[in-house]
Amino acid sequence: LKDLEYEPLYNYSQDKEKKHYVILADYVTVEDGTGIVHIAPAFGAEDFQEGKKYGLPVVQLVDEEGHIKPEATPFAGKTFKQADPLIIQDLDDRGLLFRKEMVVHSYPHCWRCDSPLLNYARASWYIKTTDYKDKMLAQNIRMTWFPPQIGAGRFGEWLENNVDWALSRERFWGTPLNIWICEKCEHKESIESIKKLGEMARKPLPDDLDLHRPFVDEIILKCPKCGEDMTRVKEIIDCWFDSGAMPYAQYHYPFEEKENWDKRFPAEFICEGLDQTRGWFYTLLAISTFISGESSYKRVMVNGLILDKNGQKMSGSRGNAADPFKIISQYGADPLRWYLVSVSQPWLPIQFDEEVIGEVSRKLFGTLKNVYSFFSMYANIDDFKPDRELNEVKLELIDRWILSRLNSLIKAVETGMEDYQITKTIRRINDFVIDDLSNWYVRRNRRRFWISGFDESKYAAFYVLWKCLLEITRLIAPVVPMTAEWYWSSLTVNKELSYPESVHLADFPAYSDDYIDLSLEEEMKFAIEITASLRAARNKARLKIRQPLRKAIVVESNRKLGEEIIDIIRKEINIKDIEITADQSKLMDLKGDPNFKKLGPKFGGEAPKIAELIKRLSPGDLSHLKEKGELEVTVEEKQLQLTSDLVIFGTQYSPQYTIVEENELVVGLNTELDDELINEGFAREIVNKIQNSRKNADFKVTDRIVVGLISTMKIQRALEIHGDYIKNETLTEEIKQGELRDAQWKEEWNINGEPAAISLKVFG
Repeated sequence: LKDLEYEPLYNYSQDKEKKHYVILADYVTVEDGTGIVHIAPAFGAEDFQEGKKYGLPVVQLVDEEGHIKPEATPFAGKTFKQADPLIIQDLDDRGLLFRKEMVVHSYPHCWRCDSPLLNYARASWYIKTTDYKDKMLAQNIRMTWFPPQIGAGRFGEWLENNVDWALSRERFWGTPLNIWICEKCEHKESIESIKKLGEMARKPLPDDLDLHRPFVDEIILKCPKCGEDMTRVKEIIDCWFDSGAMPYAQYHYPFEEKENWDKRFPAEFICEGLDQTRGWFYTLLAISTFISGESSYKRVMVNGLILDKNGQKMSGSRGNAADPFKIISQYGADPLRWYLVSVSQPWLPIQFDEEVIGEVSRKLFGTLKNVYSFFSMYANIDDFKPDRELNEVKLELIDRWILSRLNSLIKAVETGMEDYQITKTIRRINDFVIDDLSNWYVRRNRRRFWISGFDESKYAAFYVLWKCLLEITRLIAPVVPMTAEWYWSSLTVNKELSYPESVHLADFPAYSDDYIDLSLEEEMKFAIEITASLRAARNKARLKIRQPLRKAIVVESNRKLGEEIIDIIRKEINIKDIEITADQSKLMDLKGDPNFKKLGPKFGGEAPKIAELIKRLSPGDLSHLKEKGELEVTVEEKQLQLTSDLVIFGTQYSPQYTIVEENELVVGLNTELDDELINEGFAREIVNKIQNSRKNADFKVTDRIVVGLISTMKIQRALEIHGDYIKNETLTEEIKQGELRDAQWKEEWNINGEPAAISLKVFG
């Protein structure tokens, strides 16, 4: 069929060139339709390229506003979409229509007004980027992409298939294409500067010179070749050229800043959305490769899209678009920032869920606020001032641990940020604040902050907590700048040590290997695991943490703990003794089941009774039987000799312990309570209720008080035994029987099932 001519359905063009014949193209297949398609070089990129290849004319019977031109008489003046049904009807009337049908397919529409768009061939100015495509490809290989597959895939493929850059646009306003053409000799000039423009202009440039179109169109130049007038071409420059010229334009280079250029170019890092692989990322590279011979950036992070919580693209018309003003008003800008970088890596799509912002705000920002409030309250009471360097502070084991965790965190953050693992890094900070600092360090050190006096231990606790908060403030500053600034100004209000006015003027924190003790961190991690398991055992046994217990056994064959760390667990779980052993039998008892294959032949009809007796044997009897091989028992006043072959031996957890197994860790909690433990439990509950009453009465934490107590004999007994402890813990000067006549606060409580009425007043 190649070169075969055909008679067109319409032939309104007056062009006499040969234009209706068959050509070949490898993108046309026989899978759909007949394998023969119509092309229109004026209305499609592929058609235009084929037309250039075969020298076909560009026939445009549609004008620039989308209306059919007068030459196409039956349809003249109609928009190209209005003409569709008229053309179909005309073909049908002329007997030329084979079949008509509806085909559903995607079609481009204007994103502003939703009008259908038309591909339209226009004359344009080009940058011949194909001439230096290889240089751009070489630069792309040298750049680091996050994620790497975008650079190698989407962006690399875009460069491989590079076509010349259509630079010009037809707009009323914009950056002018700075090309002037002589009206007589057609000499062209591209003006390099305002100075050059002024030298060539027919008239002096105005003082309020505006270099945008249409104002610049009024400037007429003198042709250096023939002396006639030169006028500017009417096109403006693609706005993406402005964006791509940013590295030079921001410094007015090369007219200024030449001496500092090597310090500023190329950029270490840029980031933008995925759609910029064919936009800003490309134009930055194309312009800088042409001008400077290298890319204007070394690393690029590609931001993913923000979708709704169901993974759908946000859209106002769908009603699933989040309102940023409402969200910032409700949660704040910083929690939103923290959420966006912590929920997933920046280059992945984010399924935006407003409820999670609230959760982030409560967890991190709420925890940080609580820790700071705790610190500032007691620091103000004791007038704490960080007037030493860290190496001058007398640290305790738990201080050394949190400082090790802090320096390990700073080291991990530094490495993570250098590797652009932002989400993983932010989550590390999150975990440190919530788990290490708040739930463990502050929790385990409360007494050091509020005990009376001010010794080295108390100073160390204050200093270490202050240091942790200060470094956390610097770590979070790049992500939550306003929050960090508030904490910084609050934490550096005392100028005993010199710090910059703003956290954003401070150096990013640097870790010190001198304070990193990985073995201590591992020990404490093990201690925290044990604590979590023992707390779970308490919950399983339904025993409050304020009820002291006698003993716990931890089965672990490899890891050991020092006495100081075991003491931390004791205090946290409120247990007198903790034994860590590799011997699991300490939590196990022998268990015996009847061996019916042996019992029947030996005892006949007596076998069921013997079987029941075996089931009821104590662990001690089973141990004797297993060890000695025989055991004398009594069945209905008859003495019988049991042998070990009559029993199937096994093991079971001792009923004396509440057992919890988690992550290969087995702990057993002895939950038996004696009078001593019960009285101590009552004492701790009394402390808790008095403290709650103090808080409800809005007393100051430093107020010393008098307590009136009405309760049962059990409560009175606990008071007699542990009165001094209760008074010390609650800053109570005196506990009186009965209600205080001049009480400032009264409240009724249930103390471990015992009714109690507490009345309070400030002492003195």
